[in-house]
Amino acid sequence: MDQSIALVASIAALLGTVLGFLLNTWRFRSERHQWRSEFDRETNRWRAEYEDERRRWLTELRAKQDEQRIRLLERTLDRRFATYGSVLSLLGRVRDYDSPDGSYFRELQETRDQMAEISSGLLGHLYGDAGLAMEMDTRNSLVEAIQTAENFRLGRASLEDLCERFFMARRFLRSDLQIGDHPAIKGQLEKIQEDFRELMERRRKQFEDAIAAPVADRRAPTSTGRPASPSAR
Repeated sequence: MDQSIALVASIAALLGTVLGFLLNTWRFRSERHQWRSEFDRETNRWRAEYEDERRRWLTELRAKQDEQRIRLLERTLDRRFATYGSVLSLLGRVRDYDSPDGSYFRELQETRDQMAEISSGLLGHLYGDAGLAMEMDTRNSLVEAIQTAENFRLGRASLEDLCERFFMARRFLRSDLQIGDHPAIKGQLEKIQEDFRELMERRRKQFEDAIAAPVADRRAPTSTGRPASPSAR
């Protein structure tokens, strides 16, 4: 009898030990799962905060760059409007159309020496304040006009070449002042508009995510107080 009682007690002790081991194992796995979930949640939160901060920094950086580009464009245009008038006046001394009686082109042919004065004046503007604000194509066209004027004075260039070069130089000079048409300025403005559209699209997505987040958090818990598994929802 005593042996039977001892055997039952031993079996009960063994079952208690096994049950305790299983309960501890389940508790450990549950706590580990909970810790892992909290860790993943915090990691995702940190990543989201980092991405938000990075996007905010990039947005501020682009805004500063856009502001600097606009300020540079304003300064460049102010300089051009202040200095291009004198350059255009010199270029206007060689027109690309004759007077009705043909006297204008005859006068150019007879007064070739005035090209030295015009070339000298244009050269001074090329390496002065006006030249600093010119686009490279405009500078090149002005150099060609100066060279053609000198060649015309020496009899090495025709009147037709002279008028054409001066006409092209005036066209390039005017294009530097056309804000909406000039390729460089138009490209800068398009880049600013593109950055603005990207910024608005990011803000729209952030707004939509902020609205959707509370809906995702309002999930019905199970009877154990834990989020329901996909199969139980």
